[in-house]
Amino acid sequence: IIQRDVWVSDDRGSSWKFLGDAPWPERAFFSAVTKGPYMYVMGGQSFDLVCPPRLIDCSPDQKIPFSKFYNDVYRSRDGINWELMTDNAAWAPRSGLSAVVHRGWIYVFGGAQGDDEAIGGEGREFFTDVHKSRDGRHWIKVSDSVPWLGRGGAAAVVKNGWIYLLGGEEGVLLPPFGDVWRSGDGVKWELINQEAWLPRSGHKCGVLTDTIVCFGGFNLEGNPMGVQISQDGRHWTALDPASSAAPPWMAESSDAIKYDFDIIVTKSQKPKHRGIYTFGGDRENIDLTDGPPQGPPTEFVIDEEPDLRVDNDVWRFAPPSDWKNWQ
Repeated sequence: IIQRDVWVSDDRGSSWKFLGDAPWPERAFFSAVTKGPYMYVMGGQSFDLVCPPRLIDCSPDQKIPFSKFYNDVYRSRDGINWELMTDNAAWAPRSGLSAVVHRGWIYVFGGAQGDDEAIGGEGREFFTDVHKSRDGRHWIKVSDSVPWLGRGGAAAVVKNGWIYLLGGEEGVLLPPFGDVWRSGDGVKWELINQEAWLPRSGHKCGVLTDTIVCFGGFNLEGNPMGVQISQDGRHWTALDPASSAAPPWMAESSDAIKYDFDIIVTKSQKPKHRGIYTFGGDRENIDLTDGPPQGPPTEFVIDEEPDLRVDNDVWRFAPPSDWKNWQ
């Protein structure tokens, strides 16, 4: 079930108030940023099951996934009143896109269109273009093709005048990326670490106390349990698993590590408020037992009861007292 509901919390995520359904279509894998007084929602995809081509009618078990992709942009000050900035941005409709606010501009890059062959789709197109906008309505293409491979589910942050792109994937059944790229303008990109940490997609990174913090994510060989931190994106340190800050969500195994969750980084002066808040996430498993590990499976199956592994919890990642010792 794909949602478009909006909720608000004024007590650090402990309780929530329903504000209503947004006017934009239900979607998943969109991107959201805050710029000035506005929050922006951009892109994403909706899902449906349809009969294969040339079949007018079919049984439920014959249906294949079909997705609609968006390149619209909405913004709101309060989560109740939403303004459509454009229903057809200059960038192609896509999901799993990355977005940041950098030097007064909203940047959009990466993402994909199409359904993965692993779930019966006809394949995905991964994008390598970069666009920017002051207001979400008018967009400028700043690059047709970047040096990094097109990907979805990558993390992106801004730190000290640099845009960082971290990890991501180019197919559900293909090895994800563990690389880190950076750019000052979205045009020129520099590879600063080819293998920063265990490759992953659907993870998140945030900048907390001038430190890039990355955690969570999906990897077919096991979701990564470590929390990785860096000052410059080039040199990385894994937090001690015995510390109070790792592993995330107090996970006892990789099966408890989330992907496709979201985060907010707070910079409050009050220690009990400062940290990275995480919201929801997915812990579904992929079963490839009907196909060889090295080749395409003949059947792609997720958990039989996926609702039991899609979360609606809220956590706070707080910097440990010995944070400086890890930098």
